[in-house]
Amino acid sequence: MNLSLEMLQTVLDGLSVAVIVTDTENNIVVFNRAAREMLAQDPASRIGSSAMRCHPNKSEPAVQRMIDDLKNRVYGPYNGWVNFQGHAVYEYISSLWDQQGQWAGTLVEVHDAADKAEYLRRLGEWEEAWAEGVGDRAPRSPHPEQAQEYGPA
Repeated sequence: MNLSLEMLQTVLDGLSVAVIVTDTENNIVVFNRAAREMLAQDPASRIGSSAMRCHPNKSEPAVQRMIDDLKNRVYGPYNGWVNFQGHAVYEYISSLWDQQGQWAGTLVEVHDAADKAEYLRRLGEWEEAWAEGVGDRAPRSPHPEQAQEYGPA
């Protein structure tokens, strides 16, 4: 049985976890419905754009280092809490490898973790995560020519 691209997109959009996939050039090739909802971004404008544009300009060196570490098998996967626009999410970032063992890109899963964060708060085990998605920590426009749409270029 062959899985059509349309069916694969239907499956991805049916997930309650945000799924973002980049190719070997760090361009976004998958940005599902949950990613749109959790990250308040338009998939049509994110697909084809650089993953770097999902982060503030000052974060680029750290993001590039993380991608290089994943690509070169130095470290991975990355995971951790993110406070995105006041909402607790937990993200997993890992490499994708093709059947020949070549790096094929990056997979990012973003889970809505508000309930888990609240549980940890009640236990006294919660540590506040960096605030992302606001001010100078906001994602940039997917395309530089549209910088005013989302915030600072």
